[in-house]
Amino acid sequence: MKKILPFLFLGVTSFGVLSGCGEDDETTPQTDCVQVTLLGQSCNGTLLQLPTDVPLGKTVTIEGVSYANVVATYSETPALIPETKVFWAGLRLATNGEVPARACIATLVQYDVDQVILSAPKCKGTNWCGTVN
Repeated sequence: MKKILPFLFLGVTSFGVLSGCGEDDETTPQTDCVQVTLLGQSCNGTLLQLPTDVPLGKTVTIEGVSYANVVATYSETPALIPETKVFWAGLRLATNGEVPARACIATLVQYDVDQVILSAPKCKGTNWCGTVN
């Protein structure tokens, strides 16, 4: 019996650790896997709308339409994604050193929004396929 006890303890501990890996904390937004809507270009870079459960972004009005949770990025977005289309990305707030100073052309508008850095999505779960909707 004494020889089995360490193996039993190891098995129970391993099961507890492994079974907790797939659980999501629903109170914390998962910013390594965010559904992002492309809104268009601005002086701030590409404007993106985030889901309401992500605590980033501001409400802006673009051509008379109000959008909530809007951020901007100079990161590359997926090629050939038309405006209002959705894609998945990881994101984080940009530091001051990561936001380049860029000249703005007269046809674009400047918005007071957060700057983010995009990365490849690291999504969990079985229902995620990683494709553009």
